Amino acid sequence: VAPNGAIFGGANRLGVTRSLDNGATWQTVLSRSGERENDLHIVFDNSGAVYAVSKLGIDCSFDNGETWTKNYDMNLPDVKVTTLYFGTNGRIIAGTSGDSIFLSDNNGTTWRNYPEPEKEEALSVETLELGVNGLLYVGTDHGVYSSDDYGGTYEYLGLEEYTVLGIAADTDDNVYAGTQANGLIQYRPEREEWESASGLNSDITTVYACRIYGSSVYCATDNGIYMSTDSGDTWSSVGLENNRISQLDISATGDIFAFVPESGLYM
Repeated sequence: VAPNGAIFGGANRLGVTRSLDNGATWQTVLSRSGERENDLHIVFDNSGAVYAVSKLGIDCSFDNGETWTKNYDMNLPDVKVTTLYFGTNGRIIAGTSGDSIFLSDNNGTTWRNYPEPEKEEALSVETLELGVNGLLYVGTDHGVYSSDDYGGTYEYLGLEEYTVLGIAADTDDNVYAGTQANGLIQYRPEREEWESASGLNSDITTVYACRIYGSSVYCATDNGIYMSTDSGDTWSSVGLENNRISQLDISATGDIFAFVPESGLYM
């Protein structure tokens, strides 16, 4: 959901769709082919520009999706960018496939490959998410990292054996990590450990996205959308059961937008 209220959806066969009437009608504003359904990320910078990002390239619109610059040049080296995060004071973070993180502090004029997290092999970044607790979280093919200075330094949080597709964190620093093929894994600060969300994982296998709205956490899964109102102790289905929800977003007014690869966008 853009700062101006426009809603953008990334759909693997349709490209990028847009709604200007709170989801009542949708229009394809950018055609892209060859995407997997959870590969295309829609990101907004601080000026409201829209970026469609995947390993196939970066396309950008400066006019609310009316026109697009294909293969937008962000002055990055020859890497496959998976997602972007726009901070303040010119900071941009680019997550990549197989080349970890690139960071710029001058709006993309120059970039440096961040050496952390240090691994024998560079990481693939699946998601960059700012938690409501103010920390930036990085989901990779080898676990979760957090940053308390918007990408300047990182702390490894664990889940080495997991591919983390989606992350959310609440104001109590509970972290919810949606994984590929291993369901939802939760971190509780008072226990200082990760644990499987047993109340949810009996019904699902993969969690594609996690979102916080108010005191509730929502998960987009391979079996619909689930919600918890008690920091992940219990979970209930809120709709679209038996559907794979590859993307999820929640507007400022609480409207939920979900993408089902086989049938399209739902509200």
